[in-house]
Amino acid sequence: ISRGIHPIDIHASSGAGQIRIDLEQPAYVPYRALIAEDYPNLLVAGRCISTDRQALASLRVMGSCMGTGQAAGAAAAMSALGDVSVQNVNVEELVSTLRAWGAVI
Repeated sequence: ISRGIHPIDIHASSGAGQIRIDLEQPAYVPYRALIAEDYPNLLVAGRCISTDRQALASLRVMGSCMGTGQAAGAAAAMSALGDVSVQNVNVEELVSTLRAWGAVI
């Protein structure tokens, strides 16, 4: 439902060290990364998505946060209008809607 190509940028937990890895291909964010598993009907976006440390080091930037935020908002609207939980939103329809709005997925 989103993607980004920002380099993986991991900062050391202590000191000034940093690891930077340039991506050769855009990273794809699946819809399931926005679903809060233990909380029905809760979506998370931006820096709160479900991911590992390395993926978050690339996805925590503004562009990726905007992409996941747009996807979460669209999914929430589809959930409400379709009277289904966010877990049961039609992901193909969500992707189609986002693309129609100009999202590059």
